Amino acid sequence: MMELGFEVERIIEDAEYLAKKAIEEADVNIRDAAEKAWGAVVKATNVLILRFKPEVYERAVKVASVRRSVLLEICEDPKIAPLRLWERYGSRETYLHAQCFYEGVCEPVNSIKRRIVETMDYVKDIKEILTSF
Repeated sequence: MMELGFEVERIIEDAEYLAKKAIEEADVNIRDAAEKAWGAVVKATNVLILRFKPEVYERAVKVASVRRSVLLEICEDPKIAPLRLWERYGSRETYLHAQCFYEGVCEPVNSIKRRIVETMDYVKDIKEILTSF
């Protein structure tokens, strides 16, 4: 198993922390929990980009469309494709970030909560990729 570099490890730990906080908060303030979960997704995705495409990392962190296109490119790897990270990312971007947080439409609640909880799986899958490749 490959050892994570300090910066990579710090970022993935931040993502895990945000995902945990989102889950804890889902029944208290779903809108804030949705944005915390989205933050976890972004951090985990950014660290994946840092590991596989470091030359575009700075731009991907700042420009969402670059982050999406680089993630799609990474997800074309046959070892990563079965995890469906691209689809999972898009689902959270649409429902947690755009719809729930920005528009304030957090319905259906059970669907939003499920995506919040499943965000931890997204982060863990990326951590597994980081330690396996």
